Order: sequence, then C-alpha cells, then structure tokens
Amino acid sequence: MKFNFKLVKCDFCNRKIDPLKWELHKHKDRMINGVSQGIFSTSYDYKKNKLKPNMKFNSMWDFCELLPFDKKFAITLGEGGTPLYKAKKFGKLLGLKNVYIKDEGKNPIKSFKDRGISVVVTVAKLLGFKKIGIPSCGNAGISLSFYASKAGMESIIFLSRNISKNKLKLLNNEGTKIISSDVNYPKFIYQKFFNFLKSKKDIYNAFAQVNPFYHQGIKTIAYEIFYQLNKAPEWILAPCADGAILSAIWTGFKELEKLGLSKNIPHMICVQITDGDPINQGFNKKLFQLKSYETPNPPDSIAEGIIATCSFNYSKVIKALKESKGKGISVSDVEVKEAYIEYLSTEKKLVSEQNAEFEPTTATIFAALKKLSKMNGVDKNSDIVVIGTGGWPKIKNGRNWCSL
Repeated sequence: MKFNFKLVKCDFCNRKIDPLKWELHKHKDRMINGVSQGIFSTSYDYKKNKLKPNMKFNSMWDFCELLPFDKKFAITLGEGGTPLYKAKKFGKLLGLKNVYIKDEGKNPIKSFKDRGISVVVTVAKLLGFKKIGIPSCGNAGISLSFYASKAGMESIIFLSRNISKNKLKLLNNEGTKIISSDVNYPKFIYQKFFNFLKSKKDIYNAFAQVNPFYHQGIKTIAYEIFYQLNKAPEWILAPCADGAILSAIWTGFKELEKLGLSKNIPHMICVQITDGDPINQGFNKKLFQLKSYETPNPPDSIAEGIIATCSFNYSKVIKALKESKGKGISVSDVEVKEAYIEYLSTEKKLVSEQNAEFEPTTATIFAALKKLSKMNGVDKNSDIVVIGTGGWPKIKNGRNWCSL
C-alpha cells in the first residue's frame, strides 16, 4: 500500500515504524495494564505535500495531501467540513469578544470521532480485513459501527458499563457485535479488548488512542479552523479523556506552521472533570516524565465521555500543553450545568437556527471557558475556539439533560 506520508516513527526511540505493523512496536515502560500508549508520530514531505492558501473545503478529505491516502480510497460518510459559529452573546457575558464554537456534532454520526474512524476503517478495508474492533465509552463505538457497515465489515465493540442507554441504541446496526464490559474506566476496557485480540488475528485493531491512522483524521479539525478564521486562534479548548483530540489538533497546527501558512500555534487547553482529570493533575503538578498520572477513584459524572483514571496519550498531551504554553482546566458537574444553561439562555438564536446543542461531555467547554475568562494573561480580544465534540441527539430529552 502506498501512503502519502513520509514516515511513522516512535516518539521514544525515534525508530522508523512500519505503519501496517505498529502493534508490534512496544516499550514496556510505556504500557498501562499491558496496553501500549500512544507513542507514534507521522510526518509528511512538507515541500511536496502542501495545502493552498485560502483553499475551500467541503469535507476533511479535501485535505488529502496531508492524509495517509487519496480521497478516492476513503470510506466516507461526509465527515468534516463542520461549521464554526461565533458565540457573541455568551462571549460578551464572559467579557470575551471573539469566542467561536467548532461544532463537531454536525459530523455524520454526531461526533468528532467520525474523522479518525473514517481513516482507520479505510486502512482496514484496504488491507483486506473483514472485521474491525475497538474499545469505547460511547462515541467511538457508535462511529465505528456506522463506518464499518458502510465498508461491509463486521464491527466488534467493547463497551464500558456506564454507557448511556441512548448511545447504546445507536449501536444496534446490522453487523455490529457488542461486548458489554463489567468495568467503567478506559484502562480496564482497553485491557479486556487487547486480551481479546491476542487470539483474534482476523480483527483489525482500531484502538483510537494508539492507532496512528486515527490521529490523522482528527488533526483536520485544525486545518478547518485555520481556513475558517483565516488564521490560527490564540486559544483552543477541548474536552479530554486520554487527550487524543488535543494532541491531534496541536499536530495539525504544527503542520500548518511547517507549511508556512500559520504564524502561531494556539495555546491548547485540556478540559477535564475534577478528580477524573489525570492529565490536568499531572500537568499542573509538573509531573511531565510519568507514563501517566493516575486518578484511581474518579467521581461519577454527567460527562461520561471524559472521565478518566489515566491517559494513554499522556506524553503527547503534556508535550502539546508545554510547547503551546497551554493550561489544564478541570470543572465539576455543577459548573458544567450552570455554564451550559447560561450558554443556552444567551445564545437562543444560535441554538435554534443552527441546532447548536451539545451533550454533557462537550458542555464542559463552556464551564472551562468561564474559568479561562477570569485568568490573568488572557487578552479579552483573543480569538478563542472551543471544540464542540459531540451533538445533543444522543442525550435523552435533548437540552433538558442539564436540569436532570
């Protein structure tokens, strides 16, 4: 298979890795519960693979010069090309002039994960696999079930115990095999999934936190924001569990800088739930060399998608936060509900006309933005983009989840 990228390498030993055999490369000191962390980086020939200034796009595959392969091979449902709204009234409430929402809920299966899953399923299909598997707390599994169905493949999805009934309903696709887990938190689900794969060589591993192809789809969020604003913003806020979304967006902006298109890299902000926030606790305590900080007893939370005990992308996210001079902001369920209600009440026109409503995990961005607005060193005129990772249709009673 011929790829567009130049190479895939290991972040820790700098060895060049065969992208089709990435699972074989491991570091014992970079494993959690026997599962490898995200340790791979992909680079392109930035003199050959270029993006045009002021280019127009309709989907993420319009950026295929910096994706693993040409869009003619893509298993696609039309992912990417999501809108960027200016939240003037909510921003004004916080004393901020330029607040934008990147609405990833407008992807085909209502989540930013559609981008990465599209790339991963395409690779699996091109390699001749008929089955593909993933461990998931919800959105990644939902996305995989639809994309695998599009590719004519069977999907095997390991689910956490605390997945909402509304998300579970969306997994009832023909060709989807659901394996329910008796555990809640990612590291335990991942362990069960990897143990299952050891004897299943006919199943392609779509594990989003480690598979290097997944990140290639997610980074296109950065490209789109750049072209929608005609520049890079000063701040990006993203809800994070393992933090793959943050490290991937940061990678996208780094590539725009290498291409000579962007003059700056945004300050990246990792948004997590208080006491279920291993990245933020580790970063704020300057514990940069760990394979991951751990929060062994996280609380139950309405933001089910980002509750974490550890991070399988810890080193990548820490690097992005350090190099971008970013921040880790953690929020409580009470703060999330209060901020989301304020967003709904101030942005009634935007919510009504654009259906710009979000699930609880995504709504953490509004609470984090409130905290950011009160911090020293934040220019009130800065361009600030919050990533709306998932849309509201998955949530029972729609917008009323915030009053439950």
